Amino acid sequence: MFIPIVDKLAQALAPLDRSKGGTVLKNAYGRLFAEKSLTGMMAHWNKQAGIPEGYTLHGLRRTSAHISPNATSKRAPSWRRWGILP
Repeated sequence: MFIPIVDKLAQALAPLDRSKGGTVLKNAYGRLFAEKSLTGMMAHWNKQAGIPEGYTLHGLRRTSAHISPNATSKRAPSWRRWGILP
């Protein structure tokens, strides 16, 4: 499967070591995150980044399926600020 990504994300992922398999999000033990653990970490990372509550992994997946350069969503200004939309 091919999933296009924005330039900022591609630049952030480029230096990561992927020689041992596909995932780049690993826990402190170098293993895949459990679902609930990853959800909790997403909330933690959002808070560190100053992203408001309510932005979730589910929402990110859903958004990526619907994003377009002509987005008119109420969250489009945030997407533009974060470099997701032009």
